[in-house]
Amino acid sequence: MWKSLTLALLFAVGCAHQAPTSNATLASQVAPWTDSAPHRSGFITVNGIRLHYLDWGGNGDVIMLLAGLGNTAHVFDDFAPRLTAHFRVYALTRRGYGESDHPKSGYDTATLVEDLRGALDSLRIARVHLVGHSLVGDELSGFAARYPDRVGKLVYLDAAYDRAELKRLLTLSLFTNPKPPAPPKPGRRDRETVMAYSQYLERIYGVLWPEAEVRATKRFDTNGRYMGEVANSATALKILQGEEHPAYDKITTSALALYALQKSVEQAYPWPFGSPIARLNAWNWYTGRWKPFAKGQQERFEKEVGRGRVAQIHGNHYLFLSHADEIIAQIKSFLREP
Repeated sequence: MWKSLTLALLFAVGCAHQAPTSNATLASQVAPWTDSAPHRSGFITVNGIRLHYLDWGGNGDVIMLLAGLGNTAHVFDDFAPRLTAHFRVYALTRRGYGESDHPKSGYDTATLVEDLRGALDSLRIARVHLVGHSLVGDELSGFAARYPDRVGKLVYLDAAYDRAELKRLLTLSLFTNPKPPAPPKPGRRDRETVMAYSQYLERIYGVLWPEAEVRATKRFDTNGRYMGEVANSATALKILQGEEHPAYDKITTSALALYALQKSVEQAYPWPFGSPIARLNAWNWYTGRWKPFAKGQQERFEKEVGRGRVAQIHGNHYLFLSHADEIIAQIKSFLREP
């Protein structure tokens, strides 16, 4: 989770020179391409803005998939269809990303929770299982605390962390060592095509994103060359500024927190380190700062969430992509329990 947060901020800062792009301008810049994923794409108006959602259909209880910072509903394109045999599956893109509107404000956790409530109202979903990745854990916790009657169960995909405490940890690293390692910026060849940029992202994140997700979050010209980010560079910072400590003690429903646990520094940071000193710094950060923080977060979740449980997955932060079989099995088993 920390890596996704750090990388999203680095990408946002690195693209600060890029002007925000309207959806209409984006459409004119992207080379012709058809999304073959088996979902229906739609829009709903919530709190005065338009939000994009995907509907994979299916039968059974409703699942709403929610993406982490910097991602959209399309990040679940390969994952969601595997749930439709037992559940009705949707995914929502939060404000500021992808095809959803990009307003200047409304990125605090409380407003994002109300966006989710409004989306469920518009889709006429009275009760839902929420399955969320990474930073969206704050929205899961906030929604469950505020609207307990509308939540079936919660599944946190490497998402159950106190981001306010994480911000303090990252801020401390600005003034002391060790520091979280920074990935290399994309080179000229990485920017030449959509596929080349997808491969760059795979080297950085350790997993291959669905192509629709790459196209939903990055801008490409008519020749497929990478031009920048779709999201405004300030959006990630606004979301971080609006985060709150999770009110775990107010969650009354059953909750499963799946934590990604890496076995080596290379698994935690897939990109080449470039030098022994860089690798040593990465090792010191991971073992000295991140692992103790993550261990404390897991213990806190088990202690404060009355009906919560924790499971560790030895894999990538995008564990629903790197370990899809195991995550699908965990979700099915947990949600189908009485």
